[in-house]
Amino acid sequence: MDLNEIKALMDRFDTSACTVLELEEGNLRLRLEKGTAPVSAAPEIQAAPAAPGAAAPQPAPVEEGQTLNAPPGGHLLRRPRPGEAPFVKAGDQVRKGQTVCVLEAMKMMSEVPAPVDCIIEEVLVKDGELVGFDAPPCSASGRSEMFRRVLIANRGEIAVRIIRACRELEIETVAVYSAADRDALHVQLATRAVCIGPARAAESYLNQAAILTAAVETGCDAVHPGYGFLSENPDFADLCAKCGLKFIGPSGDVIRQMGSKAAAKALMRRSGVPVVPGSEGAVDLEEARRVADEVGYPVLVKASAGGGGRGHAPGGPAGGPAGPVPGRPV
Repeated sequence: MDLNEIKALMDRFDTSACTVLELEEGNLRLRLEKGTAPVSAAPEIQAAPAAPGAAAPQPAPVEEGQTLNAPPGGHLLRRPRPGEAPFVKAGDQVRKGQTVCVLEAMKMMSEVPAPVDCIIEEVLVKDGELVGFDAPPCSASGRSEMFRRVLIANRGEIAVRIIRACRELEIETVAVYSAADRDALHVQLATRAVCIGPARAAESYLNQAAILTAAVETGCDAVHPGYGFLSENPDFADLCAKCGLKFIGPSGDVIRQMGSKAAAKALMRRSGVPVVPGSEGAVDLEEARRVADEVGYPVLVKASAGGGGRGHAPGGPAGGPAGPVPGRPV
């Protein structure tokens, strides 16, 4: 007897005068019984109308260690088919409504969706494990809500790569562009695009006020700086935080410490990290010669605030092929 026949039998039983029906066919045994007292329907609860312009209620974000529960009773299946990859595994980023497992009960399959965006911390059951009625948490736990929309404060290939990564995670993207980049690929690929100024980078891609205004006005959760431009600007990282935006990168304080080679080296020493022998902080020419004599030649003279290899110069003993170079070695 298949499911349709059982449903048809239940319908006929409901309209009949019988109060008890028992049926046995092979391994199937079915007993239906009508109650003697009428069951009153629960009163329908009408939701209060939302105020004009009010935002729809959003599900609460998943707290660390919170669990995703499956419907009660049945075998929990972690894979769509034997031998295939599981629906989710520890560390996976999951979107609201995404299937995390399937519950099999009475030859019926029920997909168990994630109630909110989250990250799977731990899978708590084995594939095919039987879970009882009102079982304890039985699939996975989530710890945080992912970004929904990210502004990319950059252009070119790096912006395109960030957009593609966001697409894989189903995260919306907002591109910013100068008047000269109106037809650029990153502008075409992004979910939305905002012009932030004329062609000069100082008036567009380095225009912090324009970028943050675009992020706030488009409802972004975070700003990805890419590399170059504002990616190593500690003040920009601080402004993102003040605007309620996540700066996808180090905090302003960390950028400041790493921006100065002398400060970064001092921090590494305090943290017990081995560093290249040399001076402790910025030095003058005489101190540089003394330190160089101690550590041995050749030495490298490096600007404290240099970057990308700029400000490097070789140094050798006085009168040698490469004599000491005046500068601020670290």
